[in-house]
Amino acid sequence: MASVPASKALMIEACDGSGRVRRPDQVAVEYPLTVHLNDTELATLLCTPEHLEDLVVGFLHGEGLIVGLDDLAELGIAAAAGAAMVSLRRPISLADRLYARRVVATGCGQGGGDFYKALDALQIKPLSQPGDGGRHGRGLAKEAILTAARDLQTRSGLFRETGGVHTAVLCASTGAPLVGRDDIGRHNAVDKVVGSLLREPLAEAGDGPSFLMVTGRISSDIVLKAARAGLAVIASRSAPTSLAVDLAVRLNLALVGFVRGRRMNIYTSVERIG
Repeated sequence: MASVPASKALMIEACDGSGRVRRPDQVAVEYPLTVHLNDTELATLLCTPEHLEDLVVGFLHGEGLIVGLDDLAELGIAAAAGAAMVSLRRPISLADRLYARRVVATGCGQGGGDFYKALDALQIKPLSQPGDGGRHGRGLAKEAILTAARDLQTRSGLFRETGGVHTAVLCASTGAPLVGRDDIGRHNAVDKVVGSLLREPLAEAGDGPSFLMVTGRISSDIVLKAARAGLAVIASRSAPTSLAVDLAVRLNLALVGFVRGRRMNIYTSVERIG
């Protein structure tokens, strides 16, 4: 698969108090990838052209169209053409076709409402509460979140180069990074992390619960993607939306915002954070 660069060089005119000067700069590439599912055009993702297989797998999982890799018969990426060709091991239902020809923009302004309406049909089960046992029943130390937030500031080379991407990182219970992905879209970055985990499951993630650390606001679609992936904690340097909070309450998922320095706001499932 021929790769498409994630950044593009151009000349700009920089202005400051002492005047103007022309100099080179790098901008993040915004790349349209059209996903075809069983020969039906499903959606166009506006994304950063890296880890495209992870993105497609994570997107399909986040939409509830697949549970795991066993649902995929074939996945091919034609990067130069901006196309992903996916075949499932089952026919596409009428409900699946309702997603057809939808453009998923980098701001994901319309996505949350669509996902919320589909929540009952997709039958996302609430995660187990702390103390109930199971993989979601253990608490997370706040120091782990602070550690992950400090790492997030310097983790992304593409952000340092362009200043124009978001980052999502799956972190161990210690806060150590396990899998990180960048994209111009917040939701795409999360899809890439989830897709990576589905394609190459981690051999060892530690004894405690892993969690998701993201840049940018936590919106409703981010909550649903995390819940489908079995992640009970999402943390960010920014804020959650009201619908994200409502869904997190329903799904027993902890939302942690404004993680800066030694501070954080815990919006839901406060008992998950020790």
